[in-house]
Amino acid sequence: MKTRILTLAALLLALCLLAACTEEKPNDPGSTVTDAALAEADAEFANGYTVKLDNGVSITLGAVADDTLAALGEPSDVMEAPSCIHTGTDRVYTYSGRLTLTTQPDAAGRDRITEITFLSDAVAMTENGTSVMIGSDASAADAAFGEPYESSGGISRYFADRVLSGIVNVTVDGGEITALSVNYVFG
Repeated sequence: MKTRILTLAALLLALCLLAACTEEKPNDPGSTVTDAALAEADAEFANGYTVKLDNGVSITLGAVADDTLAALGEPSDVMEAPSCIHTGTDRVYTYSGRLTLTTQPDAAGRDRITEITFLSDAVAMTENGTSVMIGSDASAADAAFGEPYESSGGISRYFADRVLSGIVNVTVDGGEITALSVNYVFG
């Protein structure tokens, strides 16, 4: 029951964040994306951490979303809202209660992966030979990612990788992981 409540709370938070932005600006059909705009967008989203799922799918934070969306298959739900950062639409794709994948447009208008939120124990991420998922013992996160750089109130944050952009957020209750997400870190 706690997992369902936390999942619902995470989805509502994502919806509120998406709804807080201004109206989408219409694209100019006559405009074309320049090589400079593509280079700027690629630089903004460089060096994303790759999340390896236990089903063999790998998701790289900051990557253009097209190939990953195709690999994950048809989503059970898609929420959309005008982007707060660039012209275009932020999207949250839900995959059969297993996970959500959040995208936002880059400066060139391509959808980039910015967050993965795990919704149940139906899918796990693997790192350093350890599977981490909702329902895992809290020690699994430490085994996979090392010591958290920040921990307070049952929530621990880990660098997914010290070089690549990615933060793993783990919520623990009663020694069990009850919420798990991975976010792209800009800059």
